[in-house]
Amino acid sequence: MRLRQATAIKNKLFILFLIFQGGMFYLYVLAHMCPVENIAPVVRPYGGKNDEKLWQLKFYKRQTRALHLILQSQIAKQKPATPRTIVVSKNVKTNEEIMVWAGGFGIPVEIVESEHTVHSTAEVVAWLKFVVENYENLPEHVVFLTDSGPDWHSRPDWSSRIKNAAPACREALGITLADKNMPEETDIMSMNLYLKILADTTYDPRLSDGICCSEGIISRGSIRQYPLDRYKILLDIVYDNRFDEKRRWGFAFERSYSQLFNYCPTKPLKVMNEVNSR
Repeated sequence: MRLRQATAIKNKLFILFLIFQGGMFYLYVLAHMCPVENIAPVVRPYGGKNDEKLWQLKFYKRQTRALHLILQSQIAKQKPATPRTIVVSKNVKTNEEIMVWAGGFGIPVEIVESEHTVHSTAEVVAWLKFVVENYENLPEHVVFLTDSGPDWHSRPDWSSRIKNAAPACREALGITLADKNMPEETDIMSMNLYLKILADTTYDPRLSDGICCSEGIISRGSIRQYPLDRYKILLDIVYDNRFDEKRRWGFAFERSYSQLFNYCPTKPLKVMNEVNSR
């Protein structure tokens, strides 16, 4: 009798295991094959358009988050490719909520208060604060993330790249949208301010990788190609004007990101010069 009960329990557990594995495969396929390019242009969370199709984005977001958390648990014991720190801009989530997903990587996590009320400025203030305060003691790579964790704009291999990517300059952790993440006219003024202060240049659409959003992995060399005093000046300007929604600091930074950090001492600026000379 006991043997039959044990066998029945074993069979049920095996069936549950198969269902679980099937679910994992479904999520994997969904994350890699879901037509994001068809969903993202329909609903941009900050655009407020076509809200009747918001359910599509929410469905994809739930599936994506589940997949990333599962993949994250599988790589938790792996050693990161290089010494790195995860820097999370704290906006609306508590430290406990952030650590639910950020703490599972086995990588040091720095949660930085954004000190603002305008959502579109959150990551800029927090990330610049981290760079200014840790400029002389940066790890080999810094992983800049928002407090939302894996989201609709996260690339399918988001979790594994956080742990394993070791870019010479920068690697984006988002996806490319149908609109190529082109800036609005109101963004370009702020973009030019970022680019002028840090790199003494102006916005060039040919140097944009068209990726949403600004989450990414940046090498120490790419950050330090710009002097500390320039980061301090930029932080002061953004912080003093952080409530000015017309400046759209976050969106402008997102669209300046690739031009600022895709080129660094290990990948000389001759690439940028070649583009500008065309």
